[in-house]
Amino acid sequence: MNDIRTTRNVRMKKTSSVHSETESASPKEHTSFDVRSSHEESPKNSEFFAYVKEGKKRTPSSLRSHAPRKAPVSPRKRSLVDVSDVDAIDKEDATVSESMSRPSAPQPIEWTRPGVRTSGGKGIWWIAAVAVFVFVIMLMNVFAGATVTLVPKQENTFIEGNFTAMRGGSADSQDSIGFEVMDVVAEESIEILATEERESERRASGTIVIYNTYSTNEQRLVKKTRFEDPAGHIYRINESVVIPGMRTEGGETIPGSVEVTVSADEPGTDFNIALVDFTIPGFKGSPQYDKMYARSKTPMTGGFVGLEKVASESEVIAAQQELEKKLSEKLLSDARSQTPAGSILAEYATTHTFEHLDPVPSDDNKNVIVTVRGTLHAMVFDGGEMARFIARRSVASYDDKDVYFSDVSKLSIGIVPEENGEAVIDDTVTISLGGTPHIVWTVDKKEVLSAIVGRSKKEFDETMKKFPAIASAQASMHPFWKGEFPEDAKDISVVQIVDGKEVK
Repeated sequence: MNDIRTTRNVRMKKTSSVHSETESASPKEHTSFDVRSSHEESPKNSEFFAYVKEGKKRTPSSLRSHAPRKAPVSPRKRSLVDVSDVDAIDKEDATVSESMSRPSAPQPIEWTRPGVRTSGGKGIWWIAAVAVFVFVIMLMNVFAGATVTLVPKQENTFIEGNFTAMRGGSADSQDSIGFEVMDVVAEESIEILATEERESERRASGTIVIYNTYSTNEQRLVKKTRFEDPAGHIYRINESVVIPGMRTEGGETIPGSVEVTVSADEPGTDFNIALVDFTIPGFKGSPQYDKMYARSKTPMTGGFVGLEKVASESEVIAAQQELEKKLSEKLLSDARSQTPAGSILAEYATTHTFEHLDPVPSDDNKNVIVTVRGTLHAMVFDGGEMARFIARRSVASYDDKDVYFSDVSKLSIGIVPEENGEAVIDDTVTISLGGTPHIVWTVDKKEVLSAIVGRSKKEFDETMKKFPAIASAQASMHPFWKGEFPEDAKDISVVQIVDGKEVK
């Protein structure tokens, strides 16, 4: 009982202290003991929490100075309050006071222009996408075109044997193949030490170009044919030569021509002359005299009679052999570069001639200049004629149409030596053919384009059947929905597949 009374007294003391604190407060600040209820109903607190909810950083001045104060509340009748309730009320007051004194974090503010719907952004993106799509379609139509891929008829062949080649022969000949001769001239020089002195005689020499405006047929000049300059000096060719006939190109007559080396008829410095024109005395009194002539390509030099510095004979011979080797490579290289397009240079059907010019002293008279002039004679065949010639003999289904070699290096052409072992290029030559050249039928691209421009793609297959040289063909349009070929042939690309490779 005593313990119970003690506990009751303690509670009464705590309750009395709470009541005394309340009564000592100013009547204006007096509030109900129900602290939770007073916070919830206070206009000041309501405005504050609304302000915090809107994301403001600090308490507005209206809440600090202009908030209406509550009317004095009459003291309520005192009642006993549980100490645990008072502790809870104190904790809640402390929590609310702390939240009111601590500024809340700023919240993002969404701003919208008045009268503009935020959902309209999707519509703008749709409009932009449609505009881009239309632009791309228009661009594709502007750059519309087509690509045609053709596979010509083609055959791998094998040829081996000896055949007859005739200079200027007919392309339609079944028994022989025609050819032409290309002559290439070049010089190489080297200086060697002069170790001796002796009396010397040398003939001047140089290069001339012989022209044929007399006939469309070839004209042959024999070895030692004379050429005369305006002063009466005579120069002679060192070997026989054939001048091609004249031809017409674009309404203009072009004379046949060939380069040759000539040497003075006599030694001496009188025959050292500049560039001049030459006549052919042997044609005097005939129509050829005025229609066949020559002009200097180089000055005539080297003529000499007198005492001069010379090198030993063995050194001169060694220098000449070295120059011949260099000239052989140079002449063949020059011949390759001079071979017309569509022609075949028979590199193993060539002959060389070398002329050893007399050694001459150098400017300082201490050395000797050794010079060798070389001439390459090469057989040249028309590529199409050679392809037809081989196709007739190696392709059973050949229809005598135009064909060509995809890789001429697979064909070897040589000269069959004569009985004495010498290879000679004459009007009729026995040649050897060997190899596995790939023969391709010629497709006329212009005819193909002319047949398909502006036509429907549905007609493509039937149109290609009209070209016997085409084994297969495909066409692709861009943009892909196009159903007709472009009206302009320039917008159509033609590609051929030859021997497994793409050729434009």
